[in-house]
Amino acid sequence: MLQTVRNKIGSQVIQWIVKPRATYTEGLIDFERLQQEILPGDVLLVEGQSQVSRIIQTVTQSRWSHSAICVGCYADFAQYVPEGVDLSDAKANPNKPYLVEAELGKGTILEPVEQYHDFRVRVCRATGLSEKDRNIIVEFVTGRLGAEYNVRQLLDLARFLFPYEVLPRRWRSSLFEHNAGPETKIVCSTLIADAYQSVKFPILPILSPTEEEQSGRKGHPSEHRLFKRNSKLFSPADFDISPFFSIVKFPKFTWGDGSHYHQLPWAKGSKSHPNDPDISPEYTAAAQAEELKHAQQHESKKADNYPTDNKIT
Repeated sequence: MLQTVRNKIGSQVIQWIVKPRATYTEGLIDFERLQQEILPGDVLLVEGQSQVSRIIQTVTQSRWSHSAICVGCYADFAQYVPEGVDLSDAKANPNKPYLVEAELGKGTILEPVEQYHDFRVRVCRATGLSEKDRNIIVEFVTGRLGAEYNVRQLLDLARFLFPYEVLPRRWRSSLFEHNAGPETKIVCSTLIADAYQSVKFPILPILSPTEEEQSGRKGHPSEHRLFKRNSKLFSPADFDISPFFSIVKFPKFTWGDGSHYHQLPWAKGSKSHPNDPDISPEYTAAAQAEELKHAQQHESKKADNYPTDNKIT
């Protein structure tokens, strides 16, 4: 009975923290082109709009709160999907690109790229990834479909990223526990990091000098060694800042040379849009009042220093 009550309360809490606060469409991304050109293995970063997204953004100090990995269209991933996973939508839309993502309240699921049409997104593409390794990565992540979302790991990561003065290291130790057997629970960034590290593709590896480097022989790349990072410590922002991933953008407006941006349909006589989602009405009103106050003070000082009476006495 007690367990049933706990599960019900937990389910309601999860529904609240994953519920979007708002959605918006800036229209600056050519999303149709994004869907046409995104490749299997590409990492899609998302600026979420839920309560849990705000927590992740605060903890990681990044606007990207979620990451998903593209597995291509139906023919690219169908053969790797475990039994019991519903592929009816993908089968009915064979040319639609899909993502594998780990989502709180849903676990590891298969979703179309188009579901993020109204979100700020960024595509990160592994530089020089071979076709063979691309297929291995797709097989790796689709094989995890159905795994539960690891809420405990998310909380542990938040604790780990706090300063030592706030939380002792012993309280964060579960991130470093290596359990035998396959993972049964996972979070979005860990899933993608595990996939890439399985083919030895670097994300943000640890660079350590060899004994020869430490003894004074410097300069050759072979004198350094790369070590994999603990995949549980990755966050969506790591794919953004990794020097081994390039950022692929799909702007709504493009031009061939430097002169064409002057021909964009700019609004005349307007400094900012009145419904700018990044500026609250309260802030806008306060800022305008402050600007008016400074302007009046400036005009007052100007009048004191330069009298309007220009008669010569």
